Amino acid sequence: DEFFAARAKTWEAINKISEQICVGMLEEEANEIANSTLQEMGTRQGWHKPYVHFGPNTVKTLFETPEPGIRLKEDDIYFIDIAPVWQGYEGDAGHTFVTGSDSKLERCTLDTKRIFEIVSDKWRTGAFSGQGLYQFAEQTAKDLGWVLNLKMDGHRLSDFPHTAYYAG
Repeated sequence: DEFFAARAKTWEAINKISEQICVGMLEEEANEIANSTLQEMGTRQGWHKPYVHFGPNTVKTLFETPEPGIRLKEDDIYFIDIAPVWQGYEGDAGHTFVTGSDSKLERCTLDTKRIFEIVSDKWRTGAFSGQGLYQFAEQTAKDLGWVLNLKMDGHRLSDFPHTAYYAG
């Protein structure tokens, strides 16, 4: 139950953060909002710091330094990626948002979710190795007209290196 509560609170946090982000805002301001919102909601630590990236910074890997001074434009894209710990239970979620009415950006956000769902469904079948699943994801993205950024692979929930925060 606590795991599901942490997941729900993580999505609540993403929604609260996104409600405060507006066109003309600096990316640095959005990251301050993310940090303060998470603190106000009761989390004091996370798996990683919150990431809010606008426009050109959305295609950088987490290991690349984002360009400073990026403002959210009228027709733009941004994402929120947070990993808060709520009373000892870890949440990790991200979501992509669009400002304005750019149809390609809208399609990007919808297709991102669609690709995730297609690949998740395939993963649940157990039919692929990790490498095979990445190949399937890459082909799924290509079929929808996108290029999957394979420099941004992550971890399964159970494989998070908890020793980064907890020595025991």
